[in-house]
Amino acid sequence: MTGTSAAARSSRESTTTRMPRVQDFTLQVCATHEAGPYTRLRVRCPELLNPRKSDELLPTAWLRLLVPDGGRQHQRGYTLVECDHGTGEASIYMLHHDPAGPGSRWARSARPGDRIGAQLLAGQLYLQPPPDAGALYVGDLASAPAIAGAIAAAPASCDIAVVLQAEPGSWSPVPHTACTLTIVSPDAGEDALIEAVTTIPGRDYAWLALEASAAQPLRAALIAAGLPRDAVQYQGYWRRGTPMGRTVETSARAAA
Repeated sequence: MTGTSAAARSSRESTTTRMPRVQDFTLQVCATHEAGPYTRLRVRCPELLNPRKSDELLPTAWLRLLVPDGGRQHQRGYTLVECDHGTGEASIYMLHHDPAGPGSRWARSARPGDRIGAQLLAGQLYLQPPPDAGALYVGDLASAPAIAGAIAAAPASCDIAVVLQAEPGSWSPVPHTACTLTIVSPDAGEDALIEAVTTIPGRDYAWLALEASAAQPLRAALIAAGLPRDAVQYQGYWRRGTPMGRTVETSARAAA
């Protein structure tokens, strides 16, 4: 693998959103569509999606949705993609699980006109690959929408490779025509994923978004293979067996 020059690294767009710690919004559903293992929601929120706020929504930006579920409200994180700041609309791909969670149940029942609370958290960070980079994105079906958004925002001169942990034949929003896509079955294990990632030549940038226990070993393997530490971004996108967010008893709160 090749390294990244200091000049190339300094040319990256490195922006931490500067805003209140939490901003509250309401999203209105415009349309719904079943797409493979996802429900694609087209939502509208001019207060969030407008030309004045476009700099606050970096590629891979996510919202904390306040998902209603009977007398409870569940916090769940979802990435905003396909943003149109002119119309105030964006898409959210909500991945379905078995058994279905509150986000999945709500998405399948959502209809145009429905509303849902959302929060944008400050401090989200994303480093854009520099022009002409050999960019590598590694994720799974949960982070595939974020990868799709990152690819759409990457410089056109980048050579993009994606390694996706998914069952063969699974649909995802990752644009096949804009990258070289490698699929690794989740059943293949950690060693197979590491081999697939570290044997792709010419990489000098990486963004990793996987289950929390898998992200750090993969980062270590890329660094051991020659990628500079500051060229590898990683995050635990979800935790096995643990919901990523709190649950609030809304009926009790209203009664109080």
